[in-house]
Amino acid sequence: MASTGFVRAAADAVELQAIATLAQVRRQEAVAHARAVARETDRARGLLLGTTRPARVDVDKVDRFTAQEVSLALTLSPVIARDRLELAVELVQRRPVTFQALQAGEVDLVRARRICDAVRHLPATDATQDPDPDQAPDPAALVEAEALYPGSVPTLTDRRPARPAGELTPAQLTARLARLVLRVDPVGSGDRTTLADTRRGCSLRNLPDGMALLSITGRADLLHAAFTRLDTTARQLLHTDTHSSTSTPGTTATGLAGTEQPPPTTAATPTGHDAARTLDQTRVDVFLATLLGTSDDLTRAHNVRIDLALVATAGTVLAGGDEPGDLDGYGPIPAPLTRALAA
Repeated sequence: MASTGFVRAAADAVELQAIATLAQVRRQEAVAHARAVARETDRARGLLLGTTRPARVDVDKVDRFTAQEVSLALTLSPVIARDRLELAVELVQRRPVTFQALQAGEVDLVRARRICDAVRHLPATDATQDPDPDQAPDPAALVEAEALYPGSVPTLTDRRPARPAGELTPAQLTARLARLVLRVDPVGSGDRTTLADTRRGCSLRNLPDGMALLSITGRADLLHAAFTRLDTTARQLLHTDTHSSTSTPGTTATGLAGTEQPPPTTAATPTGHDAARTLDQTRVDVFLATLLGTSDDLTRAHNVRIDLALVATAGTVLAGGDEPGDLDGYGPIPAPLTRALAA
């Protein structure tokens, strides 16, 4: 038993050493990304202003000609070169805390980009200018600091303990950033939601092999409710089909060893496929049947209930507070939308 425990402990030690090595490699990659960002920013400064160290470069001035110059030097496509340059300039001049974390290996370039994307529409100051001691910190800087180092901005800090940005997955960091943006700019977030809803739309794109892709963009709560109904109906139909096939005369749900089982029966669906369909295929069939009225799927499905889980504070729902709600399956949503769903 002692030798077994020793072997197990040795194996654990090897595993921990491997994890530590991977973490060190990740930090080294982040530092390398930070150095690349600095080099690309210097290159943009030189190309735009004819010098190696001007005080400031406008992100808006990183045009396609500059991107082409950099793409040749770095062997990148002009589109990728422009994207890299804009990110580099933004990190160095507008997001210095994130850039310092990138230099220290605390976050990688993926997470640094998520932070830049989340706060880009918020008011921000230029980090290359001398700070004004009488001016309050801009909302973008507050979100940046709290996202990277939870607890550094008491007015935005969650009550529950939170991990630094480098320990979160990109998806977890994105959710944290969304919640912080809603807290620091509740009015603006509500206005952006209203504006985004005016851009809702539907598009169709042709695919090979006689297929097509239908895309819909709209309010998260409505589309989640629509998908929930679609999914619930499809699951109910699959359950009905499975129950019907197992109760067909001449078949058994579980066969005896050595007995030959008959092949499963199939039936036509509105798209011409057989009834031995997957959940995803059934969702498509139900969707088409709803719009085209080409199947009895909807008459066989009944009592479909739609449940959306919403987490919100009493202050937001009852007292008009600004604390964002949380829509299950989506994430943080603005307080006005939270109240509308809770009504």
